[in-house]
Amino acid sequence: MIQQKTKQLPKNWEEIEKNGNKFYFEFEPGKEEKIKFIKNPKEPFVGNGGVFGIKVDKLFFEELNDKEKIAVLWHEYYHKLYNFKKMPMLELKSIFGLRFNYNYSLEFEADKFSALKNSANDCLSFLKTGKRLYNENKVRYNPKKHPSIKDRIKQIEEIKNDKPKD
Repeated sequence: MIQQKTKQLPKNWEEIEKNGNKFYFEFEPGKEEKIKFIKNPKEPFVGNGGVFGIKVDKLFFEELNDKEKIAVLWHEYYHKLYNFKKMPMLELKSIFGLRFNYNYSLEFEADKFSALKNSANDCLSFLKTGKRLYNENKVRYNPKKHPSIKDRIKQIEEIKNDKPKD
């Protein structure tokens, strides 16, 4: 498990607003990333990562505990690092609004990355919270971009059972 430099996550989104709608998180020594806060997105989400950076919204602060927040950040960091490298045409097509079939393996890989680089328990917890948010209609499940949450939870449970305790 990679240890984060002791940095406090912002306590709430109001704290981020005072700091220019961004905060920084160190994933690895010398690898600090800016995390952008979107207060009122068109559609609620918890975290979003890609070529253009990592973003979080109010649900990130209102619905997740600190360990789940870190698990989400690791998941989105994977997308920032690898989405464009693994699927360059996908990114270009999505920029221009063309239809495409999203590769579910990216979500599974991002979950696995979060579980292995940070904590399988915390990743599992954030996925279960995500399932609750889907069930409560706080976040819309998009089957075109995400495999079933049940399958994602199953994968992390398997990793957790194969991995030494974190």
